[in-house]
Amino acid sequence: ILNLLRVALAGAELRQWGFRLAHGTHGLMKRMAQDPAALEKLRDEIAGEWLDAALQTPRPSEYLRILHRCGALVHLHPELDGLFESDQGHGSGLPEALVQLDSLPPEQRAWFLERTGSPEQG
Repeated sequence: ILNLLRVALAGAELRQWGFRLAHGTHGLMKRMAQDPAALEKLRDEIAGEWLDAALQTPRPSEYLRILHRCGALVHLHPELDGLFESDQGHGSGLPEALVQLDSLPPEQRAWFLERTGSPEQG
């Protein structure tokens, strides 16, 4: 299950150079994400640390997008998974909030996600 986070973080790091997940890798990640108990245990233990690392990458939105597409984000960060359903996108296939996230300096990204991802704000 930890490999879900590793692949998503690699995607956030390498997206600027055209990195994309292969269909087979995505399918494997979807199967791995079908274990909500393991994902919730991971959430409780280290998911926040991995999100912090993703926020320092050039494309933190890619980390969230990969986890959302395989079904893991709803278990790891349910407050952020809603961003994909509450926004129409911005031509890039990403919700507007995530387009904005990528454009912010890394030191402002956690604050932005807290504000945007919380139900009472977003």
